[in-house]
Amino acid sequence: MSPQAFLQLAVQTVLAPRDIARLLISARLGREALLTAFALVVALNTLVFAGMAVLMPPDPSVAIGNLSPLAFMLLLGGSVATAAVVITWAGRAMGGTAKFEDIALLLIWLQALRFLMQVALILISLALPGAGVLVVIAAAVAGLWVMLNFIDAAHGFGSLGKSVFVLFISLLGAVVGLSILLSLVGTSTLGLSNYV
Repeated sequence: MSPQAFLQLAVQTVLAPRDIARLLISARLGREALLTAFALVVALNTLVFAGMAVLMPPDPSVAIGNLSPLAFMLLLGGSVATAAVVITWAGRAMGGTAKFEDIALLLIWLQALRFLMQVALILISLALPGAGVLVVIAAAVAGLWVMLNFIDAAHGFGSLGKSVFVLFISLLGAVVGLSILLSLVGTSTLGLSNYV
């Protein structure tokens, strides 16, 4: 895919998220392709995280500021994988029809867009330091809109209300899953302070 086609698809994701969800799902990627794409987006987002930490050092009092790149990679990968499982399960419990591979592909695409947005944020923050906050807010709103429509299109609900409920359940599931991961691995191993 050319950079121009990637950017056009990214813009269409915000303007017509249901159409893009159906387009992505229709690609019917195999597990090997999904795993490769998953590893790629996690690695790219980790590189951006490490780059932002160098260019704009985070506040050490914020937990995410104490994460090492490896810890960030593990948390990001774990949260995306957990979200894919929980969104699939919660959606099916509400009558949805999405397969795990469908949800995983949509979340991987969202992580690719997250990478693109992080790169744009770095460039904007360097050129116009105050504008970064506005970009973050706009990206958060657009991301929520896209995510709800992706869930709705994948599960075939025909209702954003059900998508809101599935997203809420998945967020709870992700918090529980990551809490278990952190307790098993240990926060000091991940580079977090003992007070987190």
